[in-house]
Amino acid sequence: MKRYVFDTSALLRIYLADGPMVDGSEQAVDAAWRGDAVLHVPELLLAEVAQVLLKKQRAGCLAADQARMILGEILTLPLQISSHRDLIVSATMLAHAHALTVYDALFLALAQRQAAELLTADDGLARVARR
Repeated sequence: MKRYVFDTSALLRIYLADGPMVDGSEQAVDAAWRGDAVLHVPELLLAEVAQVLLKKQRAGCLAADQARMILGEILTLPLQISSHRDLIVSATMLAHAHALTVYDALFLALAQRQAAELLTADDGLARVARR
């Protein structure tokens, strides 16, 4: 079964027109709904999604009901949510080794742990993941 790790930027681009869609992201979600793939995320993703939606709402770029709808849809996705406790040591080491934030390194650490493809709109994180 194919495994994917979504970072916040890739997942939100499915719902918001903030830039180009990450290749394979919609197909990964479709495959997960069919039971042909697993979508892994660290628990941080939920807080980051909520923060981005709130920021866009406060900036007048998104209505409150739209933000609630997007958050609700994301919460219904078939996501396998991983605790930071299991990832924090490897994430910190990856952050140090590759000049990443620990936040970004959590997604990379999870992708490594699950032998999953990392889906991200962050060019720097994508470069590190390809190594």
